[in-house]
Amino acid sequence: MVADLFELHGWRGYFLGANAPLNDVLKLIDQKRPHAVALSVTVTFALHEVLDAARRIHEAFPKVPILVGGEAWPRS
Repeated sequence: MVADLFELHGWRGYFLGANAPLNDVLKLIDQKRPHAVALSVTVTFALHEVLDAARRIHEAFPKVPILVGGEAWPRS
């Protein structure tokens, strides 16, 4: 839904779908050089995986902003 919303506002998005292997995500970031990366998590037991993915993306591409959210993200 977020990818669609971004595209409606003129951004180009690359939606990889659920459970995309992190190595594929890293390859796509390297190929496309996006302005930002958005990760979403819908189930709480996958929070650690999203945080690990964000960490690895940041290590590989420290200048790329990473947006993280989704239904399972803790609210405060």
